[in-house]
Amino acid sequence: MFKKVSAKLGNMRKPQEFIAMPMSGSQPLIMVQSDKSIGFFDYRTGEGKLNTQGCYFPHLSMAKPFRFSQEFVQACLEACPSLGGQTDLGGVMVNHTVQII
Repeated sequence: MFKKVSAKLGNMRKPQEFIAMPMSGSQPLIMVQSDKSIGFFDYRTGEGKLNTQGCYFPHLSMAKPFRFSQEFVQACLEACPSLGGQTDLGGVMVNHTVQII
C-alpha cells in the first residue's frame, strides 16, 4: 500500500526501508517508520526527531532531534499518500483517512 524509501539515517550501519505517512495537525509533518526506527519531520524544513533504537509509537517520545536530508524529504514526499486520497489494491479501494493527533 505504501511506497518505501531506502535510507541510512543517523548512526545506522545499513540502509533501512522506511514507509512515509502524513500526520494531520497544525504543522505539516511526515512520519517515517522502518523495522527498526521511527521518526517524524516537518517537510518544509527537514527538522524533526528520530529514534533508531525502536520502531513503535511509544519510541517517538524518546526520539532525539534530527535534521533529515533534503533528498530524503523529497523521496518521502513522493512516496507519501495524500491524506484524503485512495489506493486501489486489486479491486479493493482503500481510503487514506487515518489521522494522527
